[in-house]
Amino acid sequence: MKLFWISSIAWINNGKYRLPVNGPGAVSGSLFQQNIIEGLEDQEINIEILNDFPTAKKFNKGFKWSHNKSSNDYAVGSFRIPLLSMIIKTVLMCFNILKRKEKREYSIAVAYLIHTPYLIALWFAKKLNYNLKTILICPDLPGYMDMSLKDKPIKSFLKKIDHWIINKMLSNIDAFILFSDAMREQLPIRDKKTLVIEGVYSPNGINLDKVNKKKSIMHAGTLHKNIGIENIIEGFKLIEDKELELWIFGDGELNEYIQREARKDRRIKFFGFVSRTELFEYQKQATLLINARNPIDDYTKYSFPSKTFEYMVSGTPFLTTKLSGIPEEYYDYLYTMESNVSSIISDHIKQILAISDKERELFGLKARDFVLKNKNKNSQSTKMKEFLKSINSQ
Repeated sequence: MKLFWISSIAWINNGKYRLPVNGPGAVSGSLFQQNIIEGLEDQEINIEILNDFPTAKKFNKGFKWSHNKSSNDYAVGSFRIPLLSMIIKTVLMCFNILKRKEKREYSIAVAYLIHTPYLIALWFAKKLNYNLKTILICPDLPGYMDMSLKDKPIKSFLKKIDHWIINKMLSNIDAFILFSDAMREQLPIRDKKTLVIEGVYSPNGINLDKVNKKKSIMHAGTLHKNIGIENIIEGFKLIEDKELELWIFGDGELNEYIQREARKDRRIKFFGFVSRTELFEYQKQATLLINARNPIDDYTKYSFPSKTFEYMVSGTPFLTTKLSGIPEEYYDYLYTMESNVSSIISDHIKQILAISDKERELFGLKARDFVLKNKNKNSQSTKMKEFLKSINSQ
């Protein structure tokens, strides 16, 4: 089986990216894709990639590359100009597909992310190869990917046009891979085949050795207003322990707010965006990892928090609000709270800190074992391979 993969991906080799990567979201999305692609190739599925590189650079020239010794991969050029960048990306992707000698050899084309240029590229590839089956991997829903649109009327108007195009293109997709079962409610799936894979984890390049703990609470990820960062900070400030620190990692619209809070309370430490390996070392050192998304927000039904696997594999206990997007099987390995109100966050942190070090350590290691045994590259890619075979045989 020969697979054509369309997406935004930054492939990591020997712990390094070819170009600077544009934030935590790009890292987690690329990591998922690389793990799945490597897992499928271990099972003798040939994959070639057409991508745009998720870099912060304003201009990026297109380039040929190979994720293995024989693949014919290509990253299209990018221009960080609103609206124009999407049009250029779409044209460049379709032109690359047209030039490909292998375009009629692919059995299946997969796109990662509900993004107009990728959907149009899938549609175009199918026009050139009528036997091609198309699959869309949906980590998020477009209506929930920019929560600040109501404050940007022009962008909001353009997004409505974009959503109209997306809905037209989605009707051409043959099958869907979802990160949450609830996504079925929001997509035009009808009787089409679906597979739910909330993520995949590979410890490649990660050191699982035990380290000395520091008395700290830690949060990492994209720092936007809708994910409970302010609640975590306010809840932490209610705790009077002068030795306890709050570590925050990531990048986003709340950077300045976090820096202001760090100046007011020296226990709050803001580290910004760091590499995956460095971040993992801090996760191992922390006493408790925390995620405080509001469980009543609709978007939490349609997404699986991307840092969940990294948190659990660190061996450090993980406290989270109970979210619909996290399958029930995970909750035996997580500390949970029903709300992200700051006082409730504070109370739960204090309760967990009152547990013995040994008990917390054992709880964290159980979570690590669960992910490494059940959500590894081999097991998740095997599920996807069987799904691909079922689609290809239709």
